[in-house]
Amino acid sequence: MKPLIFIKMNKWIQKFRASFTKEFLLLIKDWGSLIILFLMPAILLIIVTAIQNTNYEKAGLSPISMAIFNYDTGKIGNKLNENLQSYTQFKTTFVSSIPENQPEAIYKYLTDNKIKFAMIIPSVLSSRIEGEMNSIISPLFGDTSKKNTSHLKQPQNPITISLIYDPEVPQFFKEQSKLIIQNLEKQMEVKFLLTNVVQQLQEYEPSIKMPEIHEFINFKELQPNQAEIKNVENGVQYNVIAWGLFALFFIMSPLSISLVKEKNYGTLYRLKSLPLPYEIFILAKTLLYLIVAWLQFCVMVLAGKLIFPLVGLIPFEISMLNFLGLLAWVTIPALAAVGFGIFIGSFCSTSEQAAPLSALLVVVLSAFGGIWVPEFVMPEFMLPFVHNTPVSWALKLLNGFLNNTNSLILQLTYSVKLVSLFLVWFFISYLIEKKKFY
Repeated sequence: MKPLIFIKMNKWIQKFRASFTKEFLLLIKDWGSLIILFLMPAILLIIVTAIQNTNYEKAGLSPISMAIFNYDTGKIGNKLNENLQSYTQFKTTFVSSIPENQPEAIYKYLTDNKIKFAMIIPSVLSSRIEGEMNSIISPLFGDTSKKNTSHLKQPQNPITISLIYDPEVPQFFKEQSKLIIQNLEKQMEVKFLLTNVVQQLQEYEPSIKMPEIHEFINFKELQPNQAEIKNVENGVQYNVIAWGLFALFFIMSPLSISLVKEKNYGTLYRLKSLPLPYEIFILAKTLLYLIVAWLQFCVMVLAGKLIFPLVGLIPFEISMLNFLGLLAWVTIPALAAVGFGIFIGSFCSTSEQAAPLSALLVVVLSAFGGIWVPEFVMPEFMLPFVHNTPVSWALKLLNGFLNNTNSLILQLTYSVKLVSLFLVWFFISYLIEKKKFY
């Protein structure tokens, strides 16, 4: 004969299994909730990331397409090509198929190939700069007979390098590109000037050699805990995690509505007559929606890895080990979302109250939590509210794990806050439901 405790445990397991099966069947028959939980967040993730990527490109945060029409075959023109190709701000294309002084053909090429920025280098660039440098050096050595000095009679007009910008390119990028070109031009002028000076001196002292020109100042960007950072957070990762949390907290909506319907349809009264303890009833719902949260993040990660490249976005990169760890950490904010949903379902009397209230809470928490707008662009007066929202805790928890930027103490702090939130809402809901139905 089995002990009494095993008999009771077996009954609890049977009741839990039946309750879980009921919740599962109710959810898969609710197509509206499935669309809200899975399809809508994935679509928002793709749209928002695509829009942000376009805006970053317009702001100069992503490489911008540039076409070089270099008609100068001299040393300076060739060197200019090499230097411009090394700049990561530009996606450079060198065009040689269009003859010089045909602006209409150039405009057509830019329009057809959707080029944002173009530079036209005239064929006289090297010869003009060499002539100007010679005119400066020759008088210093008191010998102008060896050089052509006809250009010393009057100053010549500056050499024109034409720049063409797409109307959507912001003004600060125009100024930045001009500074880059001017800096390159000054570097080449100094080097050419020094070369000519050395050549003149070698006529008097052949042993003089051309010195090597080095950069005296170098800039290095440092990051705190750089050795511990496994992955650098980027816009793609931020959006996948943020909109995954947006989907996760939308669990509140179908969960609260199902609780309200079960009260109004008398389901809770029938479950009470089994009898079914309230704890088992809530535990079955909690487990089902934890599984939903894991599936939501699987959908968002797959959208980032498979769909992003199809629409021209950078794919979301994550190792299998990090992915499994991410799903484990997702359990914690999922508990907080379930707790909110249970409380709303217990607090509201009709589904007409639960639906807009849960949706409103998701929108407000997402706005304050940094899903729609990152924290660093928010005004100072909002930050105290932002730092004390469950969505912000969840966002820092998951990004901290992926980037390895949070200490274990900080990870546990966010986890304790979110789990405490679940326990508080569960306890309040338990008191409300016990008073009404149990």
